[in-house]
Amino acid sequence: MRAPPGARGATLRSRPRRGVSASIVDGRSTPAREKEPLSGTPVLARSLLHTGVEVIDMQRQAALVLFGAITLIAVPGLADSKADAKYAGHKGYVSAYDSDGATVLDVQSCDIKNKAHDYPECGEHLRARVKEDLCKARGKGKYKWYYQVADGKKLEHNTRCK
Repeated sequence: MRAPPGARGATLRSRPRRGVSASIVDGRSTPAREKEPLSGTPVLARSLLHTGVEVIDMQRQAALVLFGAITLIAVPGLADSKADAKYAGHKGYVSAYDSDGATVLDVQSCDIKNKAHDYPECGEHLRARVKEDLCKARGKGKYKWYYQVADGKKLEHNTRCK
């Protein structure tokens, strides 16, 4: 229930919390008092339950912890450095092609460092991953494939699997 416009004082809840009474006298709020003790509840928990600020703070902390947990789980999946095949041959990406030169084996996006794409580092990761994937999929042998930085020329690479 709200006070009429222009009247001094705070607002009261339409239904007071269970076990707590509050009143407004001369436009000032008196502290809430416990009407009946909560049996079996520790004193600290009772004080936290009956002061709205602490309960709201605890709810915010719980929400932040939940948000942080979801972020830690979801973000690594979203930030996967393996890009879609449609980005093969584009600036900002390094690409690996099969021996025919057309079939895309892998594409990786490159981070920007000092206002430029870091092709050497992401290329190193891509070449290691392609070697691992080829050896896992095809077994022992020597395999030819092509490596491309951005929209540059495709360079021939050979991988020997033992």
